[in-house]
Amino acid sequence: MNTGIAIIGNGCASQGAVEAVRQSGIKVPMDIFSDSSLPAYNPMLTTYYLEGKISYEELFLPPPAWLDESINIHLNTPVVRLEPDKKILWDGKGSLWHYECCLVASGGSPVVPSIEGIREEGVFVVRTAEDAWNIKAYMESHRVRSALVIGASMVGIKVVEYLMQEGLSCCLADGGAGIFPLSAHRNCQALIEENLKRKGLKLRFGGRIAGIRRQGEGLEAFFSDCRAWGAGGDDKPAEAGQPVMADVIFLCIGVRPNLSFLPPGKVAVKGGVLVDDGMGTSCKDLYAAGDCAAGRDVFYGDNRVIGLLANARHQGRTAGRNMAERILRGSQKPGPADGPEEGYKETCWGSTAHNITCFCGMDFVSMGDPFAEGQVFERYRRDGGYIRAVWEGSRLLSVNLLNCKELAGVFRQLFFRNSGYSRDLKGGFLDYGEFSDWLIKKYMNE
Repeated sequence: MNTGIAIIGNGCASQGAVEAVRQSGIKVPMDIFSDSSLPAYNPMLTTYYLEGKISYEELFLPPPAWLDESINIHLNTPVVRLEPDKKILWDGKGSLWHYECCLVASGGSPVVPSIEGIREEGVFVVRTAEDAWNIKAYMESHRVRSALVIGASMVGIKVVEYLMQEGLSCCLADGGAGIFPLSAHRNCQALIEENLKRKGLKLRFGGRIAGIRRQGEGLEAFFSDCRAWGAGGDDKPAEAGQPVMADVIFLCIGVRPNLSFLPPGKVAVKGGVLVDDGMGTSCKDLYAAGDCAAGRDVFYGDNRVIGLLANARHQGRTAGRNMAERILRGSQKPGPADGPEEGYKETCWGSTAHNITCFCGMDFVSMGDPFAEGQVFERYRRDGGYIRAVWEGSRLLSVNLLNCKELAGVFRQLFFRNSGYSRDLKGGFLDYGEFSDWLIKKYMNE
């Protein structure tokens, strides 16, 4: 079978691409392949559904206005193999497809460690709409009094919020030294952890999950610092941490791109599919966007997967405009000698990971590298707020805010200005001294 544009995945990046293609004015046939039986939805909303803040129907993206007879969405039809040099793919139903352009927008899946007991009943991941539905059904049909959340991530803390809201005894565990190990400075971690412990949450840090086994009606989770796991003794660590008993266990360890259909060595991959500013890959007429694409990180200056909804949509729209232009002009995408942006209708200037989230009565904002060294502005506000910013000259390297959400917009603007996020933002950078003086006078009541 033949198609003009093949799209692997049916999420926000995919929808942005199709919309951009249609807005370009071409009526090229498009086929969208999804490994889910459900319409497109926002995976970032699954914890909000669990908490009862939105309905199940509100998980799903609005019906697209661009659907017509030339666009086919193949639900429950994963792509199992892609041959970009031949411009063909095979779907899970055995069909072979030839395409003019292809977009890899396959998203990501939760990290599930290969350990004993990981498939026990009552062990869940939290990513898809199906995951959320299954969790709700299990919680309603079983007597659940205690829970263990593994992974002190943004998803993990929202799951904790849901479980504590349900009145469960809950423990949060992570292999790192504290909560949000990739985004919070230790001083900020300490404040968050103190607040959570006051609310009754148990915390367990420093040990990776090593195994799970059924113990009566519950589950017993063993970590890398547990002597009691397994039958051996000589290979056990010196620490003697205790296992955790729980009725249910939630894995919120992280997400990895869905790329199993790619042929080894044919497409450049670094964490995700490497893309240039036009979302083009190392293969002609192959593009990538969203949680499977390693795009430009404007803070670190390299290519990384940036798991943000707005970034996925921007990348998808950029890829869609460029695929449409490629088909309109009837030639291949430019080669390396032409420069990374020459020939592209649209470019994606990049983004970087940052967090603005509310959980358990706290507001947390993080940007940049929490371990950065430089000129430090740190204050504990009298109203319980906390602010920590690290500068190097005029460049803002790190921001942690706790219960200071009124400052989030100010810091976000300054942070992205200093990162060169937009070509339209010019000048006006404050140096460390000017900024800290202004901040103290305006917000710190000093």
